[in-house]
Amino acid sequence: MDKKLNILQVVHFFLPDHQAGTELYTYYLSKELKELGHNVTILTFEDGYPYVESVMEKTQYEDIPLIKLYKQERSLKKKQLKKYMNLYYEPYLESVFIRILNELKPDIVHFQHLVNLSINFIELVKRRNIPVVMTIADYWYICWNNLLLKKDLSRCTPLRKLRNCLGCIRKNPISLSLLPYFYYHLLKKESLHKKNLNSADLIIAPSDFLREVYVAWGVDPERIIHSDYGMEHALYPGKKVIPKNIEEYTFGFIGSILPHKGLGILIKAFNELKDKPVKLEIWGDLKTKKIYSHDIKQMLRNDKIKLMGRYENKDIGNVLKRFDALIIPSIWYENSPLTIHESYMCGVPLITSDIGGMAELVPHNVSGLQFKANDPDSLKEIILSILNKKYDLAELSKKLPKVKAIRDNAVEIQNYYFKLLNKA
Repeated sequence: MDKKLNILQVVHFFLPDHQAGTELYTYYLSKELKELGHNVTILTFEDGYPYVESVMEKTQYEDIPLIKLYKQERSLKKKQLKKYMNLYYEPYLESVFIRILNELKPDIVHFQHLVNLSINFIELVKRRNIPVVMTIADYWYICWNNLLLKKDLSRCTPLRKLRNCLGCIRKNPISLSLLPYFYYHLLKKESLHKKNLNSADLIIAPSDFLREVYVAWGVDPERIIHSDYGMEHALYPGKKVIPKNIEEYTFGFIGSILPHKGLGILIKAFNELKDKPVKLEIWGDLKTKKIYSHDIKQMLRNDKIKLMGRYENKDIGNVLKRFDALIIPSIWYENSPLTIHESYMCGVPLITSDIGGMAELVPHNVSGLQFKANDPDSLKEIILSILNKKYDLAELSKKLPKVKAIRDNAVEIQNYYFKLLNKA
């Protein structure tokens, strides 16, 4: 089958105001699909319009048609519960989505993320006999807080009992009288999500780890495959050559300044290395969670730890090349972090927690090093082992794997579309 397709990409947020991995991937994939000759429209959610209940705005991002959906939380009884429900179930937006489907008449719909929209979008597409492809980026369909982390930041499991999820909900200031209602909607959410995911024609998980988590939770293993992200290589200006002899090592962190990213672990480890020839640069927006950023600043005990602030995505290649190694100390099960792919393309080896997609993408002493997750002493020992020449960053940098190009990924995704349409 070789024809121009009418493709609808659906994502929870989009550029330019939101620049996380899923938004960037959706953009670059859509751009390449358009280059392959297809018509692509992106549908997204956006904050704003405080005086209206919901509105649809048609615009474009660069040369890609963009439809933005806005909504306002309505003032109802059990407002806290309604706010939670609106993350996954929004009948009004479903009616707007039906109008969009009727107008665009897509050949295929590719869901990148559905938080803030409605999980029933999948069912609405399937009713029209339109094939559905999903890319799963995280644990939102399984987990109330999206991270598979408990309120004490210990790791959870997809096999948890739903009543245990109430412990995470209680970390927010809700009244005890609402807990039964929350439990009911946890049951409803779990049922709706499993039903809709198991009606998708194809689910793509960017890591084997993520695929196994969703299969354990209840997704049909025949519907879900592993295929990693493609990256836009043109954004990364060549590879850094890590020197053999380094007088002072520069380690770096890039990402969100949030508790689950493990910055506390990173700082505790480097606070113990004040007398060593190492420095640490932390790049990220300190305004994302101001209270946590304040706590991070208070933890600093080593003047060679520098908080560098926000960076623009277009500059990430130059930022990465400042480092002799990138550290990803996350305490949650990262899926397939784009920063790992970006680091590989820049020739920079990695040091990561030994869990989730991080451990999968960075095998120990092959393309990087692993330390025990949530253990600053383990990270400190890895740094000391580098200083003592047990591990050679220059040698590790020579073994970094090739990263899939976004054009190759777009051709791969296009072929999935054609295969599903041939079945229809």
